Amino acid sequence: MRHQYLHSSSYIADNNPNDIYNADSSKNALISWYPGHIAKAERELADYLKKVDVVIEVRDARIPFSTTHPSVPSWIGNKPLIVAINRIDQISDKALREWKEYYTVNKAYSNTNSTSKVYFLDGKMGAGIISLKKEALKVGNSINEKRMKRGIQPRAVRAAIIGYPNVGKSAIINRLLGKKMAKSKNLPGVTKKLQWVRLGGSENSGEGSIELLDSPGIIPAKQFDQLAALKLAICNDIGEASYDRVNVATAMCDEINKLHRSTRGYVNMNAIVSRYDLPNFSDMNGEEIVYEIAERYCQGNSISAADKLLGDFRKNMLGWGSLEYPTIDRSKQTVKEDTNIITKDTTHTNTTKKVNNLDNLDVGKGNYEGW
Repeated sequence: MRHQYLHSSSYIADNNPNDIYNADSSKNALISWYPGHIAKAERELADYLKKVDVVIEVRDARIPFSTTHPSVPSWIGNKPLIVAINRIDQISDKALREWKEYYTVNKAYSNTNSTSKVYFLDGKMGAGIISLKKEALKVGNSINEKRMKRGIQPRAVRAAIIGYPNVGKSAIINRLLGKKMAKSKNLPGVTKKLQWVRLGGSENSGEGSIELLDSPGIIPAKQFDQLAALKLAICNDIGEASYDRVNVATAMCDEINKLHRSTRGYVNMNAIVSRYDLPNFSDMNGEEIVYEIAERYCQGNSISAADKLLGDFRKNMLGWGSLEYPTIDRSKQTVKEDTNIITKDTTHTNTTKKVNNLDNLDVGKGNYEGW
């Protein structure tokens, strides 16, 4: 079969490893979606969030910046926010350590005055879930204490779990509950509607329990910068109908090579070379890589080659891999001795250690008492 040549690529790789797309006009956008139903879903979610006491926002550890929803601050107002950065099993130990360091000195949302606790999780295997559950219950206890002081009976605290499609919201809910209640699958759009599930307590008493609102993934109704949209496509956090798979796979290969050259330890080049038997992978551009994979493994079909490359990245067949890295200003760094933190270990079980060095930093910043 003759090789099906790549679509003309509309992205321009620049010299910033955190920027994998620059568009000269909206006509050249790699990623696009119809905003009508998204705007309706945003309005519905914003209305529900008015009824909850605390919000848990889930982000993808491979792209924490791109899965930070720009509308969350306006949606939640002064409500407590817990940020859960999921899928730590898919990033390197170096990336995890540096993201922890970043969120030790930077707020989850730089454009707000509020603070939020940040947790790093592996929702699939359960790492970090116990600490997240304790924090959510602490919020609930604090709110019910205030209710009782005003002579109001305690009730189940309402918490909403929100985030982009396919960042692992339902998997985290299932881990929090200890059983499968929410639909969970590694595809965007599995959760179709808002649904409530109860965590802790009993049917007859709301005290000590939390009612969790699982929401469908929401992407901004207004198409935002293509850089973030492209990363969402690579990580399968938006539906395939929104983009051309060949162009996205091409851009992914270019980004992997840029990160490998500029920020070692964020992509596993040894695993990539071994997977495709391409010793010169890091010296090739994205189009050359897709062409080579198509010729070797896909009978010259570039679409099949793109599916293979994207699928391998998403399924962790290329080893750990990130598409973003934090910029850390260590002049702001302060490290408290004997701080309880969540750490990642090789068995992906929940582990808590006391440390006083930069290898393991407390996550989050701010005063979380008095919620």
